[in-house]
Amino acid sequence: MPTPRDQATAGVIDGILYVAGGMKLSGALDTVEAFDPKTNQWTTKASMPTPRFQHGAAVVSGSLFVFGGVNGLALVPTVAVYDPATNSWTTLSSPLLTVRKQLMVVPINTAVFAMGGDLDLEGKFGGVNEQFIPPSCLTNAANGNSASR
Repeated sequence: MPTPRDQATAGVIDGILYVAGGMKLSGALDTVEAFDPKTNQWTTKASMPTPRFQHGAAVVSGSLFVFGGVNGLALVPTVAVYDPATNSWTTLSSPLLTVRKQLMVVPINTAVFAMGGDLDLEGKFGGVNEQFIPPSCLTNAANGNSASR
C-alpha cells in the first residue's frame, strides 16, 4: 500500500481491493487507494470528501459506502459513497441516525446494518444497532439502471 496507515477500512468491488481513509501521525486521511491482484499494482483514487478513521465500510451494489468515524477533532456524521465507475464520491444528505466511531457495518442484500461503536471521542460505548438502506438512485445506478429522483 503506497500510503502507510492504520484504522482504515476496505472493501472489494469487482475483484479490486479499495482501502479508504485511516490515520497516520499527521492525522486523519482522506486517501483512497486500490489494489488489483491481477496486476499486483496499487493506484490512487479520488479522495474521500471528509478525512476519517475508525469508520465503517461496506460494499453495496458495486459502490463503497463509508460510515461515520472521527476526523481527529470530532465524530463524522456523514455517509460517503464511492463509485468506482466514475472515480467519484457522493456525500449522502441523510447522515447516520446515531453518529459514532469504531462501528461495525455489514451489508445484507441492499441494506447495511450499523452496529455498536463509540458515541463520543472519550469512548462512551453505544449498543445501538440500525439498518441503513441506501437511496435507490445509487443502488439503481450501480446496477446499471437509470437513476430516478
